[in-house]
Amino acid sequence: MPVSASPQRKASWFVGASYGGTDDQTERFIREGIWQTDHSDETVLSTVRSIQAGDPIAIKSAFVVKKELPFDNRSHYVSVMAIKAVGVVTENLNDGHTLRIGWRMPLSILHLIMNPRI
Repeated sequence: MPVSASPQRKASWFVGASYGGTDDQTERFIREGIWQTDHSDETVLSTVRSIQAGDPIAIKSAFVVKKELPFDNRSHYVSVMAIKAVGVVTENLNDGHTLRIGWRMPLSILHLIMNPRI
C-alpha cells in the first residue's frame, strides 16, 4: 500500500520595510497594497520570486531595548522583534522585487521579546 504524503506546509515570510536601514516604507506598502525589496542581490531576488500567492507575510522590525520591560533584565539589552503588519500575498509579479499583499494592520504593534539561551 502506498504511503500518502503529508500535506505541505505553506511558507510564512517575515520581511523588512526599511530601505537603507533608515527609510521606513511600512506606511507606503500598506497604502499601496504591496511589499518591495530594494536589494539587487540575486539570492534575495530569487527568494522573492519563490514566494507564492496565499503565503502569509508580516512586516517586522528588530531592535534592542534596555528599559520598560515586563521583567528584570538586570540592565542588559534585550532583543525585540516588532510585528508592524500582517497579510497574505495575493500576487507575485515575478520581478524579484514586488509582491501584491492584502495587508491587515494589527490593533497594536506586537513586540516579541527574545531572551538569550542559558
